[in-house]
Amino acid sequence: RCYIAHLWAEKKNLDAALRDSENLLRQTFGYTTLRNDPAQREKADALLHATRWYVRELAKSPGETVLADSTGFSPEGVKEALSGMRDLRSKLTPTDWEPGSLFGGGGKMAAIFSVLLRVPQLKTDLENIGGEGFKHSRLSDLTCDWVNGKSLEEIARDYFGGNNREDDTASLTNACRAIYRGIVNNGSWGVSALSRMTGVEFDSLPEADRRRINALPAMIYHGVRTEDAVLMRMNSAPRSIAESLGILYREISGDDESRYSVDKARKFLRTLDSEGWNHARPSDATLSGSGYKRIWEILSGSG
Repeated sequence: RCYIAHLWAEKKNLDAALRDSENLLRQTFGYTTLRNDPAQREKADALLHATRWYVRELAKSPGETVLADSTGFSPEGVKEALSGMRDLRSKLTPTDWEPGSLFGGGGKMAAIFSVLLRVPQLKTDLENIGGEGFKHSRLSDLTCDWVNGKSLEEIARDYFGGNNREDDTASLTNACRAIYRGIVNNGSWGVSALSRMTGVEFDSLPEADRRRINALPAMIYHGVRTEDAVLMRMNSAPRSIAESLGILYREISGDDESRYSVDKARKFLRTLDSEGWNHARPSDATLSGSGYKRIWEILSGSG
């Protein structure tokens, strides 16, 4: 369905989309197997008929089909997301998409998850990460805690906590599953997709604002809350030190917009001495600055 939507969005012509969709279908193993079996030929015809019907249905909602192509949602998922956006008590504004607002207290992350939970491609994984009763408000809290720097151990205790050592192992397992299967993948994808469906004219915003909003999925993916920290994580810096390294990087680089470069950030990390790494390390860390640098060298392949 997603690929058929892509064909329609690319051609924007019903006849061309019908032709390409039929050609695509005829090249599949399933269709050719049915077509070549006289006893199954009626099923092949039914499948071809259903494909033609689906393309015609997509042509009735060209805007939704283009959104499906640009977001990766199925056309049905786009319809559910747009319906969810309309049902929100208040429309999302550019300010709501600012990282400090979205991941801070009173932000609209819970509202966003209430929409994402209606999208079939996201719903199952998001609902399953926390078990029964794990609603969009808790998904929002978990995401914000992850982006704002809580460790996996803290998340395991706060959201999946047990009463003994055996429960601790299960809690950490559930926390890892929730973060890496649910939030990192589906949360970052969903936020990226919804940011294109809000009706907000992001192109009219200043470049710095657009860049921060575009970085939201990366912040969720990497578990950090600033653009500079995203650059550190993209260069394999451990999450526990990425924010403070990002602050140091900004202090050294100043407000030069050219600092938003993966290569420049990598050069910064490569040339940062042990004293700089020691300055950036968390105050309660057991590792020394040189220890953090050695871990970075191994993770980044620089050692």
